[in-house]
Amino acid sequence: MSDYPDFVDPSSGDWRLRNGSPLIDRGDISRIAEGIVTDIEGNPRIRGGSVDLGAYESPANYTPGPIDTSPERLFVRRESTNKRGRSWGDAFPTIWEALFESMAGGEVWVASGTYQEPIPLPSNVSIHGGFLGTESELSDRNLESATTIIDATGWTLPVAQAIYAQGITLDSIVFRNGSAYQGGGVSLLQSGATIQNCQFENNSAISLGGGLSVNSSSAAISDCEFLQNRSPGIPSGGSVGNGAGGGIYLNANLDDVTIERCRFIGNLVGQFASGIYVSGVANQHLTIEDCEFHRNGGLEEIFDGTVIRARSGNMMTILNSKFTENFRTSSFPFLRGGVIGSMGHRSDALLSNCEISGNTGVHGLLMFNLIIQGSTISHNEG
Repeated sequence: MSDYPDFVDPSSGDWRLRNGSPLIDRGDISRIAEGIVTDIEGNPRIRGGSVDLGAYESPANYTPGPIDTSPERLFVRRESTNKRGRSWGDAFPTIWEALFESMAGGEVWVASGTYQEPIPLPSNVSIHGGFLGTESELSDRNLESATTIIDATGWTLPVAQAIYAQGITLDSIVFRNGSAYQGGGVSLLQSGATIQNCQFENNSAISLGGGLSVNSSSAAISDCEFLQNRSPGIPSGGSVGNGAGGGIYLNANLDDVTIERCRFIGNLVGQFASGIYVSGVANQHLTIEDCEFHRNGGLEEIFDGTVIRARSGNMMTILNSKFTENFRTSSFPFLRGGVIGSMGHRSDALLSNCEISGNTGVHGLLMFNLIIQGSTISHNEG
């Protein structure tokens, strides 16, 4: 059922239908098993020659609403005691409830506050944070005074996760304290998302992508911050299993990825790329523009020193970006890579109007087929 179901209270396990639900009288009588004459509560299963979808039969005076009645916009406010989600006044108290009701797509507006719940990400849904709870337009928000935080403390799950979902938008949300094998903050698996004005803070992934994992997926990332995320790796060893992509792990197959106006501060990794690790097929193109990478580094002796690292055959264009005070403390000289490096001889990179300075324990650049234009590379200690 892809239409708006309008259950009474799914978060509390109340799967009865509200009056006006499109599931009322929409069942198929021919599919009722022989001998079944009542619903789960003992009410008549068939009323007026019709049967509802689901385990509960509605009262006789209930009437069905039109199909495809999923509202275009649902509201979430942590202090709310209501369950309808149609306005700020009767908003859902949890993001999960709003996402459940918005299965046919639409927008979810989330008021400021901290929501202690990891969430699934369905297709064609836009989740917007940063509201005080009075706004009627996205442009009414004052993002400096209203912060929406989704916190996964105590869960061994990404803060948000999409699997085989497309058309996702994440806007003005803080993803905090997620813990997973891959993508501690947000994990995208064979999905597509636009991520804007979000913050990924203090998330951890055992293997890949402490803040964000884009795996066999596509993403456009802009105006985001990646702060103190970690990908420590597995103590028993093994290359990628030892931690890659403290901020972001990218494996986007044939899709190009753009990262614009983002900051990567204080992210740590076990082995490869404290900022961004680029995997995937050959000819994938990563564009980084107007970004800052500062004080990112390694957790283990095997850390190779890179802030951005690309697999063989990947291409990078890095424009107007700064790499400062990133560090590596390992004593293994054979692992010393550049701030920006590649894992093979077929990787191309263009570096234009960038600054690479004050980085310690690493060389400046370690790339094949590298073009440098108008950039400053100075005071880096290998």
